[in-house]
Amino acid sequence: IEEKIPDAAAPIVLYCGGGYRSALAALNLQQMGYTNVISMDGGFRGWKEAGLDVDSTPGNSG
Repeated sequence: IEEKIPDAAAPIVLYCGGGYRSALAALNLQQMGYTNVISMDGGFRGWKEAGLDVDSTPGNSG
């Protein structure tokens, strides 16, 4: 991660299916010194259940 995101103050948003694994990953990144890390509450499942937009266009991964 240090090679991809060398700035420890850069905003990082993590998500997984339900929010648990991304919360663990966020904790690990914070322990590594990253200061602007959040885990998306509820994960991707929570996002979809909230009725928020999902773009499934192939190749739209940023």
